Amino acid sequence: SSGINAEYGGIGTYEEVKQLKYDSTLMDALNFFASTRVSAIPIIDDEDKVVDIYARFDVITIASKGKYNDLNMTIRECLLLRSSSKVEVLTCQGKDSLIKVIRMIYRAQVHRLVVVDHNRKVVGLVSLSDLFRFL
Repeated sequence: SSGINAEYGGIGTYEEVKQLKYDSTLMDALNFFASTRVSAIPIIDDEDKVVDIYARFDVITIASKGKYNDLNMTIRECLLLRSSSKVEVLTCQGKDSLIKVIRMIYRAQVHRLVVVDHNRKVVGLVSLSDLFRFL
């Protein structure tokens, strides 16, 4: 297999990829970010399909807007505070080649892709830093 995940021994994070829902709280996200080096959390709907992404950087947006007094804010409310309202979640599949993934990240000017299966269910995350470590 020449895909990026090379059956999960490849580039990116594939084990215990944290996922949250829109009604999860900011506290859920902060606890996760505090205990890991992962820089983003895929947001899934009730069918477990990825619909958004909440990044460590989004936390800074909330802090800069002075909204940190409420750790029970939902992820949905947090995402509404983002400067660019709807961020398209870019996805790739584990069978995609390294060059395809690099092109997608470069063209979209994003920091990461969510690796999904054919049902848009989260399998892993591939970030720019994963790619740099590999190269």
